[in-house]
Amino acid sequence: VSDLMNINGFHKIENELEKIKSIRSVDVYLNTYLELEIDIIDRDPIAILSESNSYMDSSGLIIKKYNSSYDSLPVIKGIIANGEEFKILKVITALEEDDFFKNKLQLIKLEDEDMYLKIKDFDFDVRLGNEFKLKNKLKMLKGFYLYLFNNSVNKKYKQIDLVFNNQLIAI
Repeated sequence: VSDLMNINGFHKIENELEKIKSIRSVDVYLNTYLELEIDIIDRDPIAILSESNSYMDSSGLIIKKYNSSYDSLPVIKGIIANGEEFKILKVITALEEDDFFKNKLQLIKLEDEDMYLKIKDFDFDVRLGNEFKLKNKLKMLKGFYLYLFNNSVNKKYKQIDLVFNNQLIAI
């Protein structure tokens, strides 16, 4: 510990630990008993990327997955183009912040320019399109779900399309 008591030694340790992508932040210091302490804050995974056996954290960073302890997270299928991480992050965050959709997202499928969602309790896929006007799209989707729940509709829907402005199309 005496060799590490200088600030450069602490920064060296911090710099080495910060090279590990799954660590969000690290703080190395001496406590009041002159013992070396290291505080590490891990990244929070929010989705699994099935194509690359990785996960996305709450800041949009993609990190290699080393264990399967995150299997309850939503899965992202498809190739994420550079910069698309934040579009996906916006969709996941909007769903998690909504009381109705919280913990219900199962899957985001990326196809060309469109995002498709699979949501628990929904017997149909949701073609979201892009991340624009997301609150309005989610509001329409909730309204449609409540309509189905409150009315004994004998129709089986395959997909709900929210791509067009202020329109919900049931297929």
